[in-house]
Amino acid sequence: MRLTDERYRRDLRRLTLARRLVRFEVRTSLVAEWTGLTESRVRALYRHELAQGVAEATHRRRGPAPHQLMRLCGSPTARSESGAAAAACQLHGVFPLERGEAAAKRVATVERGERLCAAYESYRAQVPAASLTLDQVMLLVRGIVAGTEIVTMTCAACDSLLVVECGLPRAPQCAVCRTPAPTRRARRARAASIAPNAEPSLQQSLF
Repeated sequence: MRLTDERYRRDLRRLTLARRLVRFEVRTSLVAEWTGLTESRVRALYRHELAQGVAEATHRRRGPAPHQLMRLCGSPTARSESGAAAAACQLHGVFPLERGEAAAKRVATVERGERLCAAYESYRAQVPAASLTLDQVMLLVRGIVAGTEIVTMTCAACDSLLVVECGLPRAPQCAVCRTPAPTRRARRARAASIAPNAEPSLQQSLF
């Protein structure tokens, strides 16, 4: 009787997680991987959610899962956004203690999937204009755990967490800190247009 109860609780937990992932429009293959359910059962769950009027089920992403890690850190904005997602995952205990490719292959579990959903919800709340999908955050987590292509670093000018490609000689700046200041020529032109008859010392102070 206890064994039956345990199996029931385990299956219920998997289904609950699958429903959360479905509502985040996660691809079928990834839902199956993180829940341990078969893909046919996940598709049946999608059909059930669709019948129940769950809007997200109508927007199920199709095709292969994201696999290009460099897209997650190819620009200052991408580094910062991926860093925010990684910080949320770290806060919710998504990352395992061990790292490496072997650990990355074992990262998808029901318990970690539950934490991942909570982390993604927190990330979306903190970054309303976020563009990363949960599919991409799953790839991000696996990539950081593996540590062969991407790693986390802090911004060279502030304490923001960034996701960067491995092998960088020094920490880059986040999207905010990297915003370029007006060039010297532009500052001179602006100063001349604002105060063309100003004293040279004052114009110098403007640029």
